Amino acid sequence: MFIVWKAKELETYRLFLSYLFSYLDSGSLKVIWVTYQIIVSSTATLNVMFPYPFSTLLTLLSVFAFDFLALECLNTGRNVYFDTVYLWCILPIVLALLIVLVGVLRVVPLVQSSVDQLKSYSDLGAPQLSTSSSSEIKDALIKQHNIINQHTWCLLLLSYLVLPTVSSKQLQVFDCIYLDSGESYVRADTSVSCTSYDYLHFRAMISFFIVLHQLIPIVWIIVL
Repeated sequence: MFIVWKAKELETYRLFLSYLFSYLDSGSLKVIWVTYQIIVSSTATLNVMFPYPFSTLLTLLSVFAFDFLALECLNTGRNVYFDTVYLWCILPIVLALLIVLVGVLRVVPLVQSSVDQLKSYSDLGAPQLSTSSSSEIKDALIKQHNIINQHTWCLLLLSYLVLPTVSSKQLQVFDCIYLDSGESYVRADTSVSCTSYDYLHFRAMISFFIVLHQLIPIVWIIVL
């Protein structure tokens, strides 16, 4: 009885959320989200401080910036700033690969089932598929299409949520503070010298990740 009650409760929540989101303009939400990401990114990248009370509003909304990855609590013996930026660059790629892998694991059994059915009818020498088998193959194709759409949507959502923050983290690597003595340091972490060998190697690696991540919008333009 408890399981049945919980199932009905979850279904009620699902219907309520579906009803709620049906009245929301997704286009307006996207514009608001992108505008917020641009403002937050410009604050960090350009070192611009907005006046009160707008700065307070940005602080309250910072939870939506997905800027929560930090390794300061870990003593790895390496530069924490370098590792944090690397993590920001690599983690979305890992999540995207997991989404693709799960999608492949869901689609492969359906494809294999359709191939087995076609092969069995070919071995029997049947001139054409029966109505039931044809319907099963058609249903399998529809399921494959739906699964591909679901995982494509997840990939699009992932890139839409994390790309602005990741790009901001990457571009901050090139923002250096120059002192009168001729020395320069990374603004995001002033313990990192912009003239050190480790930093120059790190900047080259981040340049590669910048190119890789900025190809994502181009890929979506071609695919969609």
